[in-house]
Amino acid sequence: MKQKVIGLFGGSGFVGQSLAFFLAKQGYAIRVFTRRRKDTRHLWMNTSIEIIEIDLENQKHLAEALSGCSSIVNLIGILNEKKDNGKEFIHAHVRTLENILSACAAARISNFVQISALNADVNGNSFYLKSKGLAEDLLKNTFNNSSGLPTAFPNNITIIKPSVIFGDKDVFTNKFASLLKYMPLFFPLAKGDVKFQPVYVGDLTALIFKCIEKPDQGVSTIHVGGPEIYTLKEILSLIADITGQKTTVIPLSNFLSCLQANFLEYVPGKPFSRDNLRSLSKDSICPSSATTTGERIEIQSTSMKNILPTYLSSE
Repeated sequence: MKQKVIGLFGGSGFVGQSLAFFLAKQGYAIRVFTRRRKDTRHLWMNTSIEIIEIDLENQKHLAEALSGCSSIVNLIGILNEKKDNGKEFIHAHVRTLENILSACAAARISNFVQISALNADVNGNSFYLKSKGLAEDLLKNTFNNSSGLPTAFPNNITIIKPSVIFGDKDVFTNKFASLLKYMPLFFPLAKGDVKFQPVYVGDLTALIFKCIEKPDQGVSTIHVGGPEIYTLKEILSLIADITGQKTTVIPLSNFLSCLQANFLEYVPGKPFSRDNLRSLSKDSICPSSATTTGERIEIQSTSMKNILPTYLSSE
């Protein structure tokens, strides 16, 4: 039997690398499309994973690279931009997706999985959430308006909307663990009361695998959360406890949260931005029920309390 090929965009990131290794173990051949091969060095030694440098503006090259793939998974995403105007978010989340979908149509890719985010909406509170919402609308419109082709390509589209994702090498819990080391007494926390429903990366990759193996027909949307809901303060306190830090978490008022975001917006590495703050204006938890056709909610079983100690060690 011919080995199925899965194409990954955003395969150099935390979730992308986890997914590439997971799918390779399931017997798939993986193509990771990237602008810079050096960013994928952690994947180089796996013989089931092929790294392909790609110019996303070159439609012919892109379609050729996608040829033969049975499914495409798009994990491309950025959390910050250099200027606070939304342009980089639109480019990364929408313009890039337009190019990928055009190549998918040319290569006649049958199945497409998009990793979005809870609260993604064209009317979202932040540039990040708005651009993710625009990407979702683009996918739905692409399916409904497959101009010129006898069959829509892709003809199965799954949009996965997770809450914050955690696991070894994530940029969420590990960043907080690092920051706690530099703030051993007090930690001023913006939006400490905002709620999350953290999803373990292993559960998310297993869900993506299901969407590749047995995709829903047409366009479907899956809201994904973990088994527990935490406030941001509770997550930080949990990390402090696991890492042995005796830090007192001090939630900031809205005014002080804005001051903190405006200051950190210009700190190298941008640990926290104005757009991050806007994203935190709404709880990142699954809706209580599905509201539209083709939409469902999946609550995963892996607890944050059980996983964090495996990679956040106490000193």
